[in-house]
Amino acid sequence: MMRQGYIYFLTGLLFIGLLSNACVKDVDFDQKDQFVLEPAIEVSLVYFDFLASDFDEFDPENSNSYVDSTQADLFSQDFFDQNLRAAEFTLVHTNLVERAFEAEIIFRDANGAPLYTIMVFIPPYDGSPKEVVTLIYFDESQIGILKNTFSISAEISLLPGNPPLSNTSEGSIKFQSSAIFYMEFE
Repeated sequence: MMRQGYIYFLTGLLFIGLLSNACVKDVDFDQKDQFVLEPAIEVSLVYFDFLASDFDEFDPENSNSYVDSTQADLFSQDFFDQNLRAAEFTLVHTNLVERAFEAEIIFRDANGAPLYTIMVFIPPYDGSPKEVVTLIYFDESQIGILKNTFSISAEISLLPGNPPLSNTSEGSIKFQSSAIFYMEFE
């Protein structure tokens, strides 16, 4: 009987010893100053889808190029100015027209002056869709370009060649763009 009491005593002592050495650390409240939040914000930008017949070369009223633009002055806001660390733009052109195109993407300042330009050649459709993916990465040293950007325009132009496009031509040229903004909040 005494031996059983001794076992209970040792078990209790061992249990108290384990509790006193449990995973309890001093709390360092200064860690809050080291906390950094780094979200990535993804947004869709410019999108268009033109039919081959939109580039009708037999119609003198028709244009061989189209421009779409979006206002992008959000880069100049304090939120982006203080927290933007990098940005990645994805441009996707899909050509289902039997002619080549050229695309020009221009980042412009508030006066309309170009800050950054990207030229993209889109090969002609040859039975399989021609998808051209262009990635543009702005690191911290280039963020100033984005902070001064007021608008982004995308122009698509039909390049000379054959077959001539008419109001009955089939196919389309599509453009999609998106951006991921890498932020840092301390």
